[in-house]
Amino acid sequence: MSETSILVSGATGRTGGAAVDELLKMGQPVRAYVRADEKRAAALRRRGVDIAVGDFTDIDDIRRAMEGIRSAYFLHPIAPGIIGAAAYFAQAAKEAGVSAIVNMSQISARRESASHAAQDHWVSERVFDWSGVPTTHLRPTFFADWLVYPHFSKEIWAKKKIEFPFGDGRHAPIASDDQGRVIAHLLAKPQGHEGKIYSLHGPVEMNHSEIAAAMSEALGTRVCTQ
Repeated sequence: MSETSILVSGATGRTGGAAVDELLKMGQPVRAYVRADEKRAAALRRRGVDIAVGDFTDIDDIRRAMEGIRSAYFLHPIAPGIIGAAAYFAQAAKEAGVSAIVNMSQISARRESASHAAQDHWVSERVFDWSGVPTTHLRPTFFADWLVYPHFSKEIWAKKKIEFPFGDGRHAPIASDDQGRVIAHLLAKPQGHEGKIYSLHGPVEMNHSEIAAAMSEALGTRVCTQ
C-alpha cells in the first residue's frame, strides 16, 4: 500500500465515484472504502484502485483502511448514525497520522436547525474539528442529479409533474460530478483549505417552478409543479 494514498469512502456512489475518476486522471493513488467486495468494487480494482472493505460501525475496519493514507474523504448517507461514524473516522485518521480530511456535510448544517439531519451534520463537523485532524467541510445544496435518478425521473416523466415538498424554496442545484472534482482536488492538495467551510452550488438559483420550466424546454414537453 502506498504511503501517499488517498482514501475515498462512498467510492461506488456519485460524489465518491466522481472523485475517484478525477483522482485517477490526476495520477493519484486511490484506496476505496466499500461496504462489500462485489462487482462495483471489482471494477474499481481493475482500474488500479486499492480496495478496503468495511463500514462506519467498526472503528477497526476504518483504522485498517487508513493505514498509509495521507488524506481521506468522509461521506455518510443522510441517516442516523453520522455522529458516531464521524467520531470513528476522525479517531482512526488521527491514529493513522492522516494529514487531511474532506467532510461531506450539507447546506443547511447549523446548530439551530429544526432538522435533526442538519443538526447531526453540524455536530459531525464539530467532531472533526475537535479531533485535531485538519478538515475541510463541504456544504452542497440540492444535487442536480436528483432530477434524473431512476425512481424520480420515471415518476416525473409519467406525470409530467415535479412533486416535492419544498414550497417556493430556491436553490442552485449542483451536479455530483462537479462536486467530485472539487473533492478530488482538495484531497490531492489540501494545503490552505484546512478548517474551511465551502458552500457548493450551481450558477443559477431557481425555485421548483423555474426548474420545471427548464425541464420542459429541455424535454420538449410541459412539466409542472402543481
